[in-house]
Amino acid sequence: SDAHIDEETVHALVDSLSARPIAAASVGQVYKGHLPGYGPVAVKVRRPGVEETVESDYALLRTVALLIESIPALPSTSAAVPSSSSSASTSASASASASATTQVPKQDRLIATELVAAIDEFMGRLIEELDYNREERNARKFASLYAVGTGSAVDTMPDVNGKGVVVPEFLPGLCTDNVIVMSWIEGTKLT
Repeated sequence: SDAHIDEETVHALVDSLSARPIAAASVGQVYKGHLPGYGPVAVKVRRPGVEETVESDYALLRTVALLIESIPALPSTSAAVPSSSSSASTSASASASASATTQVPKQDRLIATELVAAIDEFMGRLIEELDYNREERNARKFASLYAVGTGSAVDTMPDVNGKGVVVPEFLPGLCTDNVIVMSWIEGTKLT
């Protein structure tokens, strides 16, 4: 039913959008609008230029992480460390003191943490947030897993209190790489 949305409907939706975002996040903003013949909708819009910003930030962070990982360890990080502070002068005490030293594992780098791997993981998740098609697929999958019986994406999943979880219905004829349009669901703000 959403395969083709006429231009007049799109213009009416755009004209109905709230003047200010209802919510904002790192990569997008959400506006409330009204779709003729459907009702209230949430319109999530990706911030202009955010993809390029994320890519350049990723390159910069990765370069800094590589630089930090390349700093060699200090000479003291591979030396034996005494486990006690006794300074006995007898040979028996010296022998016991020698066996009471702890070998610290040799460290080749000043920072043992895998910074590049951490940056890659973090930025990978952020890049996934930029993929609005993936977000729509994941929401549909969530709805298929947790909808009641053979219900639609707007059905609720019962919980102990009987209130359930509501998954918004996506309107694929209006969704693009930069915009997601879904049913508006009234709720309680958590913060």
